[in-house]
Amino acid sequence: LRMNYIIVSEKTADELVAEVNSILEDQGKEMQAMHLSRPGGKEKLVFRVDGTRNEHKQLMNRLRESPDLSNLETTAGMEID
Repeated sequence: LRMNYIIVSEKTADELVAEVNSILEDQGKEMQAMHLSRPGGKEKLVFRVDGTRNEHKQLMNRLRESPDLSNLETTAGMEID
């Protein structure tokens, strides 16, 4: 299952990417198709991760545990074989 993650944060782009990558590494996952933008003075990070439903649930819980990453949205991506 492919999921798109969207995080809006006060952190700098470097800090945001580093924190997300650290969590992904702990989960044995990697960020794909990363895009950074800066709407309204905040950093917006959009990225994709492949995994099972359970892996995505665990990843979302880990991301939400961080106060700087708690502004999190997900959307389902295309199914993969």
